[in-house]
Amino acid sequence: MQSRHMLVTIVPAMLVFVALGIMFALSRSVPVAAVNGATCPVTPAPVAYWQLDETTTDTRPPYLDYVGTNNATACPDGKCPIPEATGKINAAQSFNVTSTVTNTGITIVEPADNLFDWAANDSFSIAFWMQGQPGETCSGIDERDGMIGRDDPDSNKRWWIGCREDIDGSAYFQLRDGNSNLDTGDIRLGRRDNNGNLTTPQINDGAWHFITGVYDGATSTVYLYVDGATNVVSETATFDTDFSMTTAPVTIGWLDFGSFYYTGLLDEIALYDVALSADEVQNLYLGSRSSEANYCTTLPGLDIDVASTLPDDQYFYVGESVTTTYTVRNLRSEPLTGIDVTNSTCDTITPSDITLAANAAQDVTCTFTAATTITNPATIEGVARASANPLFQSSAVTSTFSIITSSLTLTRTVAPAVIAAGDTVTYTYTVKNTGNVPLTSLSVADNCEPTLPATTLAAGATLEEFTCSTTLTADSQGLSTVTGTDPRGTTRTATDTAPVDVEDEQDEVTMIYLPLISK
Repeated sequence: MQSRHMLVTIVPAMLVFVALGIMFALSRSVPVAAVNGATCPVTPAPVAYWQLDETTTDTRPPYLDYVGTNNATACPDGKCPIPEATGKINAAQSFNVTSTVTNTGITIVEPADNLFDWAANDSFSIAFWMQGQPGETCSGIDERDGMIGRDDPDSNKRWWIGCREDIDGSAYFQLRDGNSNLDTGDIRLGRRDNNGNLTTPQINDGAWHFITGVYDGATSTVYLYVDGATNVVSETATFDTDFSMTTAPVTIGWLDFGSFYYTGLLDEIALYDVALSADEVQNLYLGSRSSEANYCTTLPGLDIDVASTLPDDQYFYVGESVTTTYTVRNLRSEPLTGIDVTNSTCDTITPSDITLAANAAQDVTCTFTAATTITNPATIEGVARASANPLFQSSAVTSTFSIITSSLTLTRTVAPAVIAAGDTVTYTYTVKNTGNVPLTSLSVADNCEPTLPATTLAAGATLEEFTCSTTLTADSQGLSTVTGTDPRGTTRTATDTAPVDVEDEQDEVTMIYLPLISK
């Protein structure tokens, strides 16, 4: 309790933190040295981020700002928090969990860019992970455990996040701008309702909790989230002045009014200069609750493969039913629920609303009908999403295919069309590919057996007027058949006729002209 509490002090002008849930593959068993000014390729990105991974082997202070240069550079009276090797993500800092070192703290001097000096319409968000101690955190009479906060007695401005004994250790967020109207300019989220019921979850149960305080300057609304977006309270304020407190320290693990100290662990403190939405808060909570994640790396959630039922460059005929199979894998070390594969081409996708255990896989079948309205080459893109955990989704997997028509035509003419037995005729051929895919292995079978100028014919192409000559001794219907093979291996045919009339001697008529005698 108060005789055993540790203090963390920060000297800038106001603070709001939000935990960004994104993945970082760091081991909890091996402490990671603190870094400074790293790139944070996420949206929204924190403007300041204290990972609190400093260990007993590090020189403390400073406590480094992971994404900026706003380091905490002092500990009041030389007393710093005790490093805890196993935090929520890598290491953490321990406040007042032993009686050997009390009233420790960290001081962050005023940032050069005035990160904490907010105007009345500035939006900001604060988040962090905390783990209290049952029987110690928010347990003393009228005790307030300040986890992070700031107070300026000269301007009467104040904000802090923590828990209180008179609300049974429930989460609490106060934001006050110091104006004379405390009814509209002093928001206190977490107070009991008119019936005496708690309005926020109790956070002094020894479990890790993700706390998010948000102020939306556009709507003047204050939010307090506990463990994602499910547990949230909010209230609209009327702030007349700003929240600038240029000389007051920002404190972690302690409030500098009334000497209220926090008992427990704190980890991963981040400041954002935007009001995070409920979905963003939920995603950040889900992403960072694993020891594998920090706020500035991409979180793998799901993987997806397309099975060999739909390999690239596969062809389907118009009207044919097409089936492809996706294999969805949960890459997380915890179960995921509400998983669906989405694809705008599919008529049906089964099963849906899948639950996958850690590292488990499930096949999902997509069925659709090939139609001419699908542009070639078509693509079928599958994405797996966990709707109950919206942060977790796969990258897209794409297969290419074609909806095809395959056909051809043959035109055959002959000259001359009437001959004497043994005379020569010449056939002229025109073959056209009237489909939308190439045809191969072209051949013509007839009574002349012509040599084709090519055996492959592109979609829409024509073999123009090639010829073949032969002698005929009898009448011929001149039936000719052309064949070709499409990419599916189907043989397509077309026919035409070019009749020839062969005259023999019996067909000849002898004309005798007799003189006409008249009397």
